[in-house]
Amino acid sequence: MLLSPWKTAAVALFAGAMPLAGFSAADAAPQKSDNAQSETAAVEAAYDNAKKMESKGLKRLEDATDLIKKGQKSGREGQKLLVDNEKEVADQRQAYVRAIRGLGLATTSKQVRKEMKMLDDIADKWEKAEDRMSKGEKLIKDGEKDVAEGQSQRREAETMIAKARLQMGGAESRISQTESEFRTDGNGFED
Repeated sequence: MLLSPWKTAAVALFAGAMPLAGFSAADAAPQKSDNAQSETAAVEAAYDNAKKMESKGLKRLEDATDLIKKGQKSGREGQKLLVDNEKEVADQRQAYVRAIRGLGLATTSKQVRKEMKMLDDIADKWEKAEDRMSKGEKLIKDGEKDVAEGQSQRREAETMIAKARLQMGGAESRISQTESEFRTDGNGFED
C-alpha cells in the first residue's frame, strides 16, 4: 500500500528515520504532477478567456439595449411629427379651399397680388408641414432599423454570454475534477 507524503513523513519521524532538524513542510507537502499543473493552467486560461467573452457579451448587450432605446425614441419623435403635421397639412388644405372661394373677385392689381401672397403663404406652410412629415417618416424608418439592429445585436450578445457561461461552468467542473483526482491518486492527502 502506498502512503501519502504526509503519512510517510509522520511514520519516518516517529520511527526516527528522519531527523527532526532536516524535516521541512515542503518534504511532506503533496505535489501536483507536471501534467496536472499544466492541465490546471490550461483550464484556468480557458476560464479566463470565457470570463472575458462574457464581459464582452455583457458590453454588447448593453450597447444593443441602448440602440433599441434610441430606435424607440426616434420612432416616437417621428410619430409625433407625423401626427402634429398631418393636422397642419389638413389645416392648410382647408385654408386653401377657403381662399380659392374668394379668388377671382379682384378688381385691381394690388388685390391680385394680395390673393397671390395669401396663396403663397398657404403653400409655404403646407410645404413645411409636408417636409416635417417626411422627416417624421424618416425618423420612424430609422428608428425601426435601429430597433431591428439592436434586437439582432442583443440576440448575438445573449448567445455570446450563454456560450461564455457554459465554458466557464465546464472549466469550473474540470478544475474541481482535477483537484479531486489530485487528492485521491496517491499524490494528495487521501489514499
